Amino acid sequence: MLPTLKCCIFVINMNTTAHLAAFAPEVRRLYRYWSAFFDGKVRFNRPDSLIHAAGHCRRVLLHALAIGHDIFGHDPDALEILAQAAVFHDTRRLDEGYDKGHGARAAVYYKEYCREHPEVVFHPETVLLIRFHDLDDSLGIEAIRKEFGNEAPRVETLYAIFKDADALDRPRLGPHGLDPLFLRTAPARSSVDFAKELIHATIDPEAYRRVCAEVNAVMDRFRKMLLIVDAQHDFIDGTLPVPGAAGAMDALATYIRQTDGQYTLRVLTADAHPADHISFKENGGMWPAHCVAGTPGAAIWQPILNAIEATSGQTVFLTKGTDPAREEYSIFANTLSAQTIDTLIRQLDIVKIDICGLAGDICVARTLRDGQKLYPQIKWRLLEPFSPTIN
Repeated sequence: MLPTLKCCIFVINMNTTAHLAAFAPEVRRLYRYWSAFFDGKVRFNRPDSLIHAAGHCRRVLLHALAIGHDIFGHDPDALEILAQAAVFHDTRRLDEGYDKGHGARAAVYYKEYCREHPEVVFHPETVLLIRFHDLDDSLGIEAIRKEFGNEAPRVETLYAIFKDADALDRPRLGPHGLDPLFLRTAPARSSVDFAKELIHATIDPEAYRRVCAEVNAVMDRFRKMLLIVDAQHDFIDGTLPVPGAAGAMDALATYIRQTDGQYTLRVLTADAHPADHISFKENGGMWPAHCVAGTPGAAIWQPILNAIEATSGQTVFLTKGTDPAREEYSIFANTLSAQTIDTLIRQLDIVKIDICGLAGDICVARTLRDGQKLYPQIKWRLLEPFSPTIN
């Protein structure tokens, strides 16, 4: 539940249209037309809302049009449906929290508005986008398939675009606002940095600071760890490369930057094998020699190190596989590292752990299995896009 925010109002200190130059002429034209609806044409239950009134809806409008144009091209109906959903979707909010049901109330308002203003073309698709934007995707998709039959795939795409456009403005709530992995479309995932820039350009800095402080006070109860397993050169471009590892680790570096401030703790594990390690083929093992301590192949992938350095949160580096006679796929198999993690989890009261790295079907899988057994009270999540597998 979001906090009830008082005594501070978002102020548009830079016209959103200043950011339109990079977009297609049709996007610019439609943005200007539909943006005018916020100047007295539509009514908000909470017109002075810090986080859900016209400023938010204007940014959602721009995101929806931009992503819609990227996916649908010149499709006037699709872009109009998305624009209308952006304009009306938060008009009937009763509070600043989750307020499940404000979508249904806004959908009713949209239908009434179209009846009273026949110059606004009514779209049943817009009703559905508004009606289900505050509910789980599965409910929206079920309703779409029931109502639109053969046209359902197109409407499902519109639904995904609109929910992504709405989500792209969540960083207005601060670092905890958006997890990019929940975005549904490729254009939205590539727009995260622009979305943050737009927020900072259109929101009064003091208002933004106060929102972040209040949201952070709530989210501090949900302390998270990012556990990155063995993002080392030998598993990327060295002696034991995992297919697709370079792209996945570069994407992980981007994710670390995009989620700056969301993780209380980042733990990076690394193999640090002696040259005579039991796992090497020349020593009777099953793997080529890899991640020998002190060699370039044992180094962490530089883009990840750069991202860690550029973002906030405590970071700890732990090693495993240091005993020549012992294989340690899981970081929890190394006694010293396992003790360190246990101390950090308890001291920082970690309640969620996101895990990823190399290789997804070996060291990541073993670490996840052991972690779930040791800490069943913690919510574990495998970040699959950043966990490519050997097999």
